[in-house]
Amino acid sequence: MMSLIRAFRKLGLPKSNDDPPCEGPSSADQVLKPTLPPEIWHTILGFVIRHNGRKSIALEDPFLPPYTTESSPLDDIPTQLDRSSVPLVCHLWRSIAAHIIPEYLRIRSIPQLGAIVRKLEDDPSLGECVQRIDFQIAEPLTTPVCRTLIPRLLRRTPSLMIYVNQNGSDFRPETRTPPEVIKALAESCGPSLKRLEWSNAGEAPAWCDLADLCQHAPNLRTLRLSWIFSYEQPLVGEKPNLPCLETLSLGLIPDPIDNIVDIPITWSPLLDCLTSNPHALPSLRRFDIEIFPADARFFKVHGAKIRTLRTTNWSRPPKLPATLPLLSNLDTLVLAQSTEYVTFPRSHPTLRRICIAPFMEEHVSVPRRLFNPAVLRPLDSVLLSIDGTKLPALEEVRLRNIGILTHIVDEPAWLLRWYRRWSLRNVKFLDMHGRSFGDIKDPDHDVLLNSVRG
Repeated sequence: MMSLIRAFRKLGLPKSNDDPPCEGPSSADQVLKPTLPPEIWHTILGFVIRHNGRKSIALEDPFLPPYTTESSPLDDIPTQLDRSSVPLVCHLWRSIAAHIIPEYLRIRSIPQLGAIVRKLEDDPSLGECVQRIDFQIAEPLTTPVCRTLIPRLLRRTPSLMIYVNQNGSDFRPETRTPPEVIKALAESCGPSLKRLEWSNAGEAPAWCDLADLCQHAPNLRTLRLSWIFSYEQPLVGEKPNLPCLETLSLGLIPDPIDNIVDIPITWSPLLDCLTSNPHALPSLRRFDIEIFPADARFFKVHGAKIRTLRTTNWSRPPKLPATLPLLSNLDTLVLAQSTEYVTFPRSHPTLRRICIAPFMEEHVSVPRRLFNPAVLRPLDSVLLSIDGTKLPALEEVRLRNIGILTHIVDEPAWLLRWYRRWSLRNVKFLDMHGRSFGDIKDPDHDVLLNSVRG
């Protein structure tokens, strides 16, 4: 950090009484140097302390490396130290950092939530800076104090664009998002909201609350859900109308445990509601669904709008050949890979890119003896199915080599075989960084190694 301060000194870091001692030219030389205006310092310091994702309205792109548009969940220690050290440098930096840091709030505990609420209530101007809030509080927010703290926070963030809820358990459905929270989102942040996300198993909105919130968020562009707490109170009157919604992402509904809540393991109630109004999703471009619908009604009504489809190859795979022709303008297909096989239709006229990704991107260690039957063989089958389909617009097949597919790079002979096969069709065969698998060295056919072997 001291080296960073010295470098900025040369650019004209303003002196103040709370500056740390710093080696450098004499004070007379410092006076002769120009002082950068606060607007430029604001831009410079933003690169140091901002998290990626504060304006990420769209979901992560599977054709980009991880954490390109979103921050890593575990920031490295030097980055954390830089962020905490910047406000200590001088009064100007402290003032600038005070208005950059609140842009993206990541709240992990109830005491932290309480401290942030008090801070924003003491200085209302800070709340106007907040653009994104990620909640990841482990315990269910059912206590009275929690049900009041979050609404108090949301009433101080009139410019909020992104609300991400990852509260509660990672695996079991536990509780309903308090109606007070939904009401505060709708009343205080509705016009500015562009992305809403419930991406954890622990907490979900009830259908009646979600429908009301959508009515108050006319500019919403991205909606991600893991499950719906309850469909018991259907919306009466006008159906949800989402004129700007471009991305609808419906996740893997968690299995109920101990009958805590009665959850239908299907997205049909929600899809039926959206299907009943053919004008409900005029801007839809991307549709993600982990549990494939049992019928094709949603695709018959909205399929022509969809440009990107993400689904799993284990959820009703026989439905895929009948469904893809309904997506007449489909450009990109993302398949979350598992051990299941998948079939494609005979042809598709517009499909340009295909990405095969792991179901989870967390690192998974697969024993060598299981890698071939559990990973390589099903993957080979998927590629054979794609290769057997007439796809005149296809330009790229990408393997997202992360998670269970991390060690696919340790199979150079297999990768090179498929690289040559796709090259015959003028199709690129790339990894998650956009690098061609044709650059991989095959040790069995390496000229240098063969000369050594004799």
